[in-house]
Amino acid sequence: MTDYKKKRDELNALQKIRRLDDNEAFMLDRLENYLQAIENDMKYFIYQGGTRVRTLDFCKKRNNKVFSIEELITWINDPDRPTTDDYDPILHLGGNKCFEGESFCYHMFGFISTESAKELRPDIIESVPVKTKVELNKSLKKSTIQIIEKKRNELLSHADPLVSEYINNLLNQFANEVIGENEKIVKEEKEISIEEAVEEISKQIITITDLITKQLKDLNNLKF
Repeated sequence: MTDYKKKRDELNALQKIRRLDDNEAFMLDRLENYLQAIENDMKYFIYQGGTRVRTLDFCKKRNNKVFSIEELITWINDPDRPTTDDYDPILHLGGNKCFEGESFCYHMFGFISTESAKELRPDIIESVPVKTKVELNKSLKKSTIQIIEKKRNELLSHADPLVSEYINNLLNQFANEVIGENEKIVKEEKEISIEEAVEEISKQIITITDLITKQLKDLNNLKF
């Protein structure tokens, strides 16, 4: 695992000896923003930097959109991820998949509050502690409940039992707070059906609970 504080300190020390190249300068800026965000418990950012004539698809499809740190980390497994040596999403973002003919990415983190992130991305849900049980609002439309329950069964059938309560909580929270009485959900200024919205949020739930599963198993494997 990368020691981001150590990497930042190394780049700051190098900056006192010589001028940083473009890749190093962007990397240092990302590290400072990331570490400050972690210190202030900020989880969401806007992928900033704009697009140019030679901007490649990896960064084009992310530019000016909101992501969580959890989503960012999963980019290391993206089939279209940069082929930069020892690719680390926090250090490299789009790497050599950012700009045609260059080996570095010029995009940056623009960290924002959770409230702002939710305004820009209504599909965002917060990971609910397992000790807090979220019940599904039974006054929801029957069709919505059927969609939720079908997806719940599907998610639980493929998940580790360790995270079953997390799945239940996150799915119920999304249904209660985001779907409500809506027939459609607006995402990126486009209306999508309840089925499509549930499918989209399920991808996020899988990402979140996969990370939680790993963390819980790592804790269980600790030797005291």
